[in-house]
Amino acid sequence: MVELATLPGELVLAVADSDEGLLAGTGPEGRVYRMGEGEPAVVLERPEASAWALEESARDGWLAGFGPDAALVRFDPDETGEGEVLSTYEASVVRKLLRDDDHLWLATQGPSLIFQSTDDADVPDRLRYDGGANEIPAMVSDGSGGLWFVVLNPGDPDQFEVPSSQLLHLPVDGSAEIVWEGELAIMSLARAADGALLLGEIGASPVSYTHLT
Repeated sequence: MVELATLPGELVLAVADSDEGLLAGTGPEGRVYRMGEGEPAVVLERPEASAWALEESARDGWLAGFGPDAALVRFDPDETGEGEVLSTYEASVVRKLLRDDDHLWLATQGPSLIFQSTDDADVPDRLRYDGGANEIPAMVSDGSGGLWFVVLNPGDPDQFEVPSSQLLHLPVDGSAEIVWEGELAIMSLARAADGALLLGEIGASPVSYTHLT
C-alpha cells in the first residue's frame, strides 16, 4: 500500500481517477482534492457540507454529490471554486453517482431515492425508486441500461433490531424487484467480469458473492 496524501481532519468519502489526477471528496468541510505531484490541491470547496460522491460529467469537468443540502455540483478539476449547482433534491445527502452510457444514476439518503437522467445527461430528474428511511450504500450497472443496488436497514440495537439488506434489480423500464435479502449489513457491491455480483458485508468476514445470469 502506498500513501498518496495525508489530509488532517478530513474524512475521505469518495475517490475517482481523472485525467487531471486522483480526486478525493471529503467532509466535513466539503472539499474535493486533486492529487498528483506535490501537495494535494483543493479544486472544489463548499463549507458546512461533505462531498459524498464523484462522477465524470457528460460535458466538461466532473460532478460531486453533497450533503446535508443534497446538491449536485459540476466543477473543473483544473480550477478552484464552489462549482456550479446543477440540481438539489428533497433529501439530506446525494450519496451515490453512477454514469452508465448516456445516463446518470443518482441515489440520495434521508430519504433514500434513486433518480435517472432523461434529457440532460448530467441531471438525474426521473424518480425510479423510493426506499424511504433505509439506506442505499451501493449500486452498479447491470450492463443493459438497468441497475443493481443494495438497500440497507441498519437496525436499532436499542430495540434489538439487527441489520438487514436487500439486493434489488431495476430494469430499463418497470419497477425494482428484490432478488435477495438477509440479515446482513451489506455496504458494497461490485460486478465481476464473468457477471458475478460481489457483496461486501461490514462487521463480518469474507466477501460473499452471487452469480447471476
